[in-house]
Amino acid sequence: MNKFKTFAALMLLLAIGFAGCGKSEAERHRLSKKEKARLDSLDRAALKIAVMPTMDCLPIFLACDNSIFQQQGVDVHLRRYTAQMDCDTAIERNVCMAGEVGLSGEVRPVSRIEQRIAEAEKLGFQHIIIPKYNYHGFDHQKYQIEIHPVRKVEEAFRCLFG
Repeated sequence: MNKFKTFAALMLLLAIGFAGCGKSEAERHRLSKKEKARLDSLDRAALKIAVMPTMDCLPIFLACDNSIFQQQGVDVHLRRYTAQMDCDTAIERNVCMAGEVGLSGEVRPVSRIEQRIAEAEKLGFQHIIIPKYNYHGFDHQKYQIEIHPVRKVEEAFRCLFG
């Protein structure tokens, strides 16, 4: 009986020793310094867009989920904000957009574009990005706001970020 207790205690110690020799869960998920530096450099080179979890940002979330940015060759990282105050500091305030974004990245026309431009101008915006198809058919010289017509989301990004 004494030998059995000693054997059981020895087996228990061996089992604890083997379990303790492996890497912990945190160690397995921790990135190496080299990998972390590589990911940081990729993040610095990417276009960052500030978004809030609202319906207004749904087209951007869909475009990201459907790999539209990758198809267009644009590396985009979304920065999720929960407070409007944080978003206001991350997004330039004098630019607005009107249009509908399709899943393939096209910017579709919207109705009452002149009314939208006039409202944006009244609110103090200096630039507005609109669908190219809405650009024709009205006198855009009567507005002080600078109008940027685009066909694709990629062109809108060029207007926003140069």
